[in-house]
Amino acid sequence: MKEFTVILYSGGNNRLSTNLSIPKCLLPIGNRPLIWYSLQIIQSHSLLSSLTLLILTSDKYQQVLDDYLSALNITYEIIIYRQYHESTTNNQEQTEDKLDTLDILHSCYSRIKTELIVRDASLSMLLIKRTTSITTGKESFVQPGEKIKFTTVRDFYTIDQSTNAIISIRIKANSDKYLLLKQNILAKYPRTIIRQDLVDAHLYLIKKSCLDIAIRSNSSSFRKKFLPEIIQRIATGQSLEDLISTSANVTMMMRQKDFSDYVVGDGHVIGEKTIAKRTIIGKNCQIENECKIANCVLLDNVYVKEGVTLENSILCSHSTIESKCEIQNLIVCSHQQVEAERKL
Repeated sequence: MKEFTVILYSGGNNRLSTNLSIPKCLLPIGNRPLIWYSLQIIQSHSLLSSLTLLILTSDKYQQVLDDYLSALNITYEIIIYRQYHESTTNNQEQTEDKLDTLDILHSCYSRIKTELIVRDASLSMLLIKRTTSITTGKESFVQPGEKIKFTTVRDFYTIDQSTNAIISIRIKANSDKYLLLKQNILAKYPRTIIRQDLVDAHLYLIKKSCLDIAIRSNSSSFRKKFLPEIIQRIATGQSLEDLISTSANVTMMMRQKDFSDYVVGDGHVIGEKTIAKRTIIGKNCQIENECKIANCVLLDNVYVKEGVTLENSILCSHSTIESKCEIQNLIVCSHQQVEAERKL
């Protein structure tokens, strides 16, 4: 009997309104919050009902989500992930880029030892009401919240008619004027059909071996980038190992060599040429390049910038150490920031 790890995305970016104090998954549909419907489906399955659910959310919604889930008869663990990662524009201004599925799965990858079920607890498809015009007969979509133009983007799926297996996916946004199909796919699957009526159900069942390759690839999006690539390689009999990023492997090997006697939490980001010894690093910590850390404790959500030296110190949650600081025998309190190039 297969074992599964169930992950619910519950409380990321809210495109209905930026002023809501609760995540989308707690908005009411009928007399129940959205997440209740996902939980009911999980609890109704004998293989899944006894599992510990991994609930991924942002720190903004952690408390309100925990208050709701604690009243239910379920076993769960809330994991905080960064909703955005910072990037720098040509004008040296910092901007925020939204994280995709694989970016977020990095925050809990070490907890996943089995096949994986990923579901969007917001069930955003429930929020889209389909209507049919009496005069034109064409379907349109009415979306709640702020009135914005909403159009569906349908992808191209090539289906093998003998097995109903998907053998190729082309994202419409990435397609040219013509839809091209590889000759080796048509040679192997002569009876194919192209469909555009399939939509994303926001539910993924992922084999552990597939996830291992996805995490080590250059892809950030599972559906838009990694899934089309791996399906095409499987359909044409190509090696899946080519999807693994060589640079990612080198970085992992460097970190294994540079770190000793340390404990690190989920969701961490550690830069190149950073060395840590006899150190505990909490969840969602970000440590930039060329840092030296010894005999320290970093609690959750700590940000250490480039070229910092830390020794015999404790950094409390949400503290920030600016670049090129040298800190010894110090306790930095929560939400405190140490200015750049300070020696303490």
